[in-house]
Parts: sequence; structure tokens; C-alpha cells
Amino acid sequence: MESEPGKGSTFRLELVVEAVELNPSDALREVEWRVVLEPDQPPVRVLVIEDDPANRLLLTRVLESAGFQVRAADNGGAGINEFSSWRPHFIWLDIQLPGMNGIEVAARIRELAGGRDVKIAALTASVFNEERNTVLAAGIDDFVRKPYRAQSVFECMEKLLGVRYVRSVAAVEPVSQPTSSSLTQVAVLPEELKSQLLQAVLLLDKERIAELIQDISVVNPDLAAELSRRADAFEFTPIMRALQAGGGSVSAGKILVVDDSEDSRGLLSEVLTAEGYDVRPADSGELALAAVAASPPGS
Repeated sequence: MESEPGKGSTFRLELVVEAVELNPSDALREVEWRVVLEPDQPPVRVLVIEDDPANRLLLTRVLESAGFQVRAADNGGAGINEFSSWRPHFIWLDIQLPGMNGIEVAARIRELAGGRDVKIAALTASVFNEERNTVLAAGIDDFVRKPYRAQSVFECMEKLLGVRYVRSVAAVEPVSQPTSSSLTQVAVLPEELKSQLLQAVLLLDKERIAELIQDISVVNPDLAAELSRRADAFEFTPIMRALQAGGGSVSAGKILVVDDSEDSRGLLSEVLTAEGYDVRPADSGELALAAVAASPPGS
């Protein structure tokens, strides 16, 4: 220990440890969970209220892949309307909603018919206990911190709803390790197939992605297995990058983006424009109809 008055102290500690050789076969593997609802259960309706388009779409896809019936809303008012008309069993609620925040939304829903019965779980980026206490005091049943894993989402719903799942787990080699099924093999796929797969990935169209992977399995089973594993784990970004590096592209086309949220509309327009699409935004149904009339599809 070294100490100097007025400045502080420095402590040094030496430990004697035994070196251990790590056998590559004992290396930690990534664990991939697949979760689906157990058969013979009543349908479960889930409402996702989240203003971020990417988070909203991803959570929706995760829940749908497990067998839940899902609807989504991008703001508190729309979420309250969806609850009143659809009566979901469970609500995933972003706390940091613009305008009417998640706590206000939960309080209003609790006052509606059936509002005391629905289970509500908050999505929050905060790690402070103070906010946790505020969230639970507002009538919210539980919360999951962002960024969250799919497993945390399913466990929360299992606890609050009592739903049962069929879980399967498979150990896979770390993504960074080269394997015979490396994504680099997408470069040798036919150009049309690469372009179609890239477009499906950009749109997060999981059904179309599965169809195209089935086509790929005919010519390259190993690559198809790797693509399927990535898609099941929602690892779309590595697939997109591999396709782009392998020469995949999407043909430019016209897309009309209709959304009353300026942030959502702007973000989606920016993403699609960067991918080569001719994007026309509209913030209302009336403007959307006018845009279609002025430039019909295919023109």
C-alpha cells in the first residue's frame, strides 16, 4: 500500500493462480432458444404499444413466431383505442412514449371496461429502482428493461398469464468461427435469388424469407441451414450484409409510406430511400389516396 496525505492511497494485491489450458471443444457455445405456445391453449391476444418502428416490428414478429395473436400501435391514443375494440389479454407498453407516456396510458386503460383484467408489462430503458417503483405503482404488472432478449419477454408472459410453451434449445458454434455453412456462400447464388432474399430481409418478411431459404436448400443445403438458423434467431443484419457483399441488390420501385407519426414516417422513408426505392410519404389517408390517383402503381 502507498499513501500520500491529501491525495489518497494506492493498494496493490498479488494473487498466485494456476494456469489452465482451455480445450477448444470446451469453449462456450451460443445457446439458441426456440419458443412456441404449447398446443390446446386458448388463443392469446397481445397488444404492442411502441413508438419506435424497428422495436415495434421486431417485438411483433417475435410474438407472432411463438403463436400469439398480435396487434400494434405507435402511440398511446391508438393503443387505448385498440384495447377498447380488441380486448387483448396482454399489453407490452413502452414507458417513454411521446405525448401521453406509458404510465398515463396504463392508468387510462385500467379505468376502461376490462381494464382491470388485462396484464400490462412495461418496456423501459431505465435501470433506476425509483422508476421501477413508479411503474408498478401505476398499475403495471411487471417490466422488462431494454435492450431485452426474447427469452425475457416469454418468461414475463409465462409468469403473468400462465401460458405454457414448448421450448427447444440447440448449441451452435459462435458466429465468428468459420464453418462450411458460412454466409459468404450467398455470393454464388443466382442474382435473382439474391435480390429476392435481400428484399425480403429488408422488409422483415419472415414468411417470404422462409420460402426463399427453401429454394436455396435445393442447391446448397448447408447455406440454407445457416440462413434458417439466423432467421429463426432474428439475426437479419448479418444476412443483409452478406447479401450486399455478395452483390445482392433490390430493383428500385415506388413505395408509398402512410403514417401519421412524423418520426416513424421519416425513419421508414429514409431507410427505403437508402435502399434505392422511390418513396412518397403521406401523413393521412386522404393524401395517400391523392398520391395513388396521381401516380398509380406500376406507372
